Amino acid sequence: MAWKCVRPMEERLNFLMQAAAGQESISALCREFGVSRQSAYRLLKRAKSEGLKAALPRSRRPLTSPQALSAEQVLEIVSIRVAHPRWGAKKIRAILEGVNPGQNVPAQRTINRVLERTGLVEKRRRRGGRRYYPEKVIRPVVANEVWTIDVKGWWCTKDGKRCYPLTIRDEHSKFILDIAALSEVTAEAVKRRLLLCFKRYGLPRYIRSDNGAPFCAATAVQGLSTLAVWWIELGILPNRIPKASPQYNGGHERMHRDMKAELQLTPARDIKLQQRIFDAWRHQYNYERPHEALKMKRPGDCYSPSSTTLPNREAAYRYGEPVQVRRVGLRGEIWWRGKRFFLSNALHRKNIGIKEEENQLYSLWFKNFFLGKTDFRFKSSPVRGKTVEETKRCKVSPMSWH
Repeated sequence: MAWKCVRPMEERLNFLMQAAAGQESISALCREFGVSRQSAYRLLKRAKSEGLKAALPRSRRPLTSPQALSAEQVLEIVSIRVAHPRWGAKKIRAILEGVNPGQNVPAQRTINRVLERTGLVEKRRRRGGRRYYPEKVIRPVVANEVWTIDVKGWWCTKDGKRCYPLTIRDEHSKFILDIAALSEVTAEAVKRRLLLCFKRYGLPRYIRSDNGAPFCAATAVQGLSTLAVWWIELGILPNRIPKASPQYNGGHERMHRDMKAELQLTPARDIKLQQRIFDAWRHQYNYERPHEALKMKRPGDCYSPSSTTLPNREAAYRYGEPVQVRRVGLRGEIWWRGKRFFLSNALHRKNIGIKEEENQLYSLWFKNFFLGKTDFRFKSSPVRGKTVEETKRCKVSPMSWH
C-alpha cells in the first residue's frame, strides 16, 4: 500500500477540529501532531477570529518594508527600459547613478526583479561556450590600434530597395566610427566612407575584417584586394580573422545583434532616412549607452582621435639592400628569371621586394606587409602538347608557397 500524503493545511484542520472536540489536552495534541505549544496556541488564537480559514497558508512577507522601492523609482526603472528595450539591469543602474548622483541607487538584482515583475525581461537559452584562440587576433591596448570593419546583413527599406549597413568600430574603446547605409557593397563605396573616417579620426595601426568581398580576394596572395593594398600604402596593416570564425570579431558581431533588434525590425522609408536613423543610433551608442566591457563607461568617454593623420600624398617607399625590387604587371604577375608568376591583380603597377632566404627560398614583401615565402617553382607541370615558351605566353604560372 502506498504512503499516505498529508498536506500541512489538512493537518492544521485536523488539529483545530480535535482541539474543538475537547477530548484531548493541547499538550497531547501537540505531541501527536509534532508541533510546539507556541505554534498550537498561535493557531488557536487565529481560529477564534478567522475560524477554519486560520488553517490556510499565510505569506511570510513582512508587514512593512522600509527599504522597498518607491513607486517613483519603479516608474523610473520601467521608463528607461521601455525607452531602451535592449538595455539590462547593469546599464539601467549606471543611468540611475548618473541621473541621481549621491543618492542610494537600487542594486542590480533589485532592478532585475522589477523588470521580471513587469514582464519586461525574456529568459534566453544559454548557449555552450566556443573555443577561442586569442593568439589569432591582435589585442589592442590603446585606442586606434585596431579598427574593425564589416558589412551587416542587408534589409529592404519601405521603398523596396536594399540597404547594406557598413560598420566601422574602434576595438579598444568600442566607439562606432561610422555606420553607412550603402545601396551596394563595392570597393569604391567602402573606400569613400573609410576616407571620411580617416580625415575625421586619423589612421589606425590595423584594420580587422572577415574574408568576404570587398575586403579579401580569394585567388590573390594573402587575399590582397584593392582595399587591402590601399590600406598598406597608407601604413595600415590588414588583420583578417580565420574563415568561418566570426567569434574572432565577437564585439563587432554583438553590436550587429543590437542593430538587428533595434533598427532592422523597423526599416526606414528610404536610404536617406535610414542614414539619419543610423547617425542618431550611433550617437546614442557612443555617448549615452553604458558599456559593460568599459566598466559601465560610455565609448565616447574612452575614445580620442589618432595622432597619425591622413597624408596629403603617398610617400615613396625604399626597400633597401639586399632586397631586389620587381614591378607587378597589369595582370598581377611578376617576372623572375624569365618566368611569370601571379600575385594579385590588386598589386598591378606596384613595386614589391624579393629577399633571398635560406634553403633556396625567397621572401616577398609589399612595403612592410609580408606576402610569404616561395621557391619560385610551378605548382603543376606545363600544359601537355605545348612548349614552355608557349605555356608562358598563354597562362600565368602560379608559384608554390611555403
